[in-house]
Amino acid sequence: MDYRQCINYGLECLTLMESPSMNLTYYILQLDVIGASYRALGIADSTFFYYQKIKQALVIYPGKDSAYKQIWLGIAAGGAGQALFLQKKYDQAYPLLQQNVLTSSYYNQWSDAAMAQNTLAEINFTDKKYDSALHQWEAAYQWALQSSDLTSTIKATEGIMKTYKAIGRYDSAYLYSGHFHRYRDTLLARINNISLSAVNAHIEYDNMQTSLARAQTTIGRQRRI
Repeated sequence: MDYRQCINYGLECLTLMESPSMNLTYYILQLDVIGASYRALGIADSTFFYYQKIKQALVIYPGKDSAYKQIWLGIAAGGAGQALFLQKKYDQAYPLLQQNVLTSSYYNQWSDAAMAQNTLAEINFTDKKYDSALHQWEAAYQWALQSSDLTSTIKATEGIMKTYKAIGRYDSAYLYSGHFHRYRDTLLARINNISLSAVNAHIEYDNMQTSLARAQTTIGRQRRI
């Protein structure tokens, strides 16, 4: 995915909207896209900035029901937690990610809960708290499957695999290694299909432009006859 392009499109949309009051839902979605793109690029300060803007928008422009607000406050907390995780500020990141997991799981937002849970597990793994990490990754795995979130599924199975390896349970590590590679291959195949579709669409567009130019040339010649 071209994350830079996602950021640019998101920023253009925010510029056109001028104010969150025009459409708070769409405004927050754009902030989420931008923040998530910066997170994928590993740019912590920008990730933190855009998720804080979600929190601010929900406070300044409430206008939504309680469930909607709680879900997005949880996502904003999780986004800030992901930014702090990138900066290795694990003690500060942990409670924000926990808030994200609790809120998202309560409202059945399983994909978002899985993403935050994967990061919590990574923190515990880094601290060599293998039992906690394994428990969290197993939960993230189930939530990711429940929401058909292939990216979080891959991260969870990879985490389970390396945790089993760290505690010497090599048979279980081997089992999850198979799961990890199967899910990853599926994702790569999807990405390749999307890329091929994009190339074909571009070729189609070029062909249409060429046909249009030819048609215009033909019309011009007919008029001169």
